[in-house]
Amino acid sequence: MTNLNTKKNKEVVVMLPCAGNKVLMQLRDSKEGIIFPGHWAFFGGSINKGETPLEAAFRELDEEIGYKAVSLDKISTEPRYGYVLIHAFCFRFEGLFDALVLNEGTDLGLFSLEEVKKNVLFSKKLKKTFPVADPPYIIDTIEKALNRYREV
Repeated sequence: MTNLNTKKNKEVVVMLPCAGNKVLMQLRDSKEGIIFPGHWAFFGGSINKGETPLEAAFRELDEEIGYKAVSLDKISTEPRYGYVLIHAFCFRFEGLFDALVLNEGTDLGLFSLEEVKKNVLFSKKLKKTFPVADPPYIIDTIEKALNRYREV
């Protein structure tokens, strides 16, 4: 069962690094007290007091994978779970994935929308599959991000 915090009116950011038709995702730690432990999800985190969602997104990318994005594109802002307002951003990732340093989470992986739609993804590091967190939200947000960069 998913462990949801009981905090009220929390604002968070999520980021979708897009490379071609794939999105980089994070395997969340399997520990108590976090939302969706042991699930594949987006990189992200809380917005600090005095930060804008955009500032938080840049900071969280650097903290979680050591990546300094040049720009981020806003995808959406929407309420989820009755207490969280999620600001989603995406960007074209053009760096080397091997150069990323995973500072938070258990693993990271580059996945296509078709793979994510299966609701389980394979961790190369742990050599087994894990569920996708909140598939309707994840799939919808990936579709929005990929459509933003789709060639006309």
